[in-house]
Amino acid sequence: QAAAKGDAARGEMVYRRMALACTACHAIGGAGGKVGPDMTSIGASAPLDYLVESVVNPGAKVKEGYHSVIIETKDGKAIMGQLIRSGGSGLTVRDGAGQEVVTPESNVAKKTDAGSLMPGNLIAALPENDVNDLFKFLSQLGKPGDYDATKSKAPKVWGVIGLTTDIQEKASVGDPSLPWTPVSATVNGRLLPDDTKAAATKSGEIMAGTKLQLAEATKIQLQFADGFKATDIWVNGKSVPSGSIELQPGIHKIVVRAPLDGKAMRMTCEAGTFLPEW
Repeated sequence: QAAAKGDAARGEMVYRRMALACTACHAIGGAGGKVGPDMTSIGASAPLDYLVESVVNPGAKVKEGYHSVIIETKDGKAIMGQLIRSGGSGLTVRDGAGQEVVTPESNVAKKTDAGSLMPGNLIAALPENDVNDLFKFLSQLGKPGDYDATKSKAPKVWGVIGLTTDIQEKASVGDPSLPWTPVSATVNGRLLPDDTKAAATKSGEIMAGTKLQLAEATKIQLQFADGFKATDIWVNGKSVPSGSIELQPGIHKIVVRAPLDGKAMRMTCEAGTFLPEW
């Protein structure tokens, strides 16, 4: 049904729903959590029936390195998560929230294998169409086209803040002291209006920042898709309305002033690599 009736574009929106928490545990192109396996190329490397089983019954075939454990401590606590390290300072477990918890060996009463951290059949409450769309999306990840994150030249993670007159100068240089909100773009790099409107102010504009890493000196050209027009662009705090600038090797902060006009923003750069952080 997913192969015949599913729609990958709708399925990506199902995948991004906060209630399902897919993005909290899994990364695509560096954007997302690290609790579960990386999903960047899952559709190209696994058949559709395997994807279905992995979601409906995740404990059936747990990917190597992602088995979870339950650690019972001598002081009566229970810690469940992915075992990252053992020895030295103790047992280090990454829990369901992505936090690393260290338990000294001397405080471990019992350690039990617990299969997969992912609960079974998370999709049970979804309508059939949503289920078909979700699996269609997963099956396209890593295949040529809009769902190949390895080929996209667009940022996957932005820092977003609503524009006010008193913060523009600080925001234009990517000041980390400002209350930026991290927002993940779609697999092909679209920053969606629904994901940025929470940061909206009365100005109706946002400041969105990302980082570009260059291995060598080069002239970059930032380009926007679908007729999108940025109000202004800053690279390392310098206004670059054309999006073109000579840069040295290293990590560079790019900040875009953009209107909240209901259009998605997709910025690309052929040179360098956008970092999945802000």
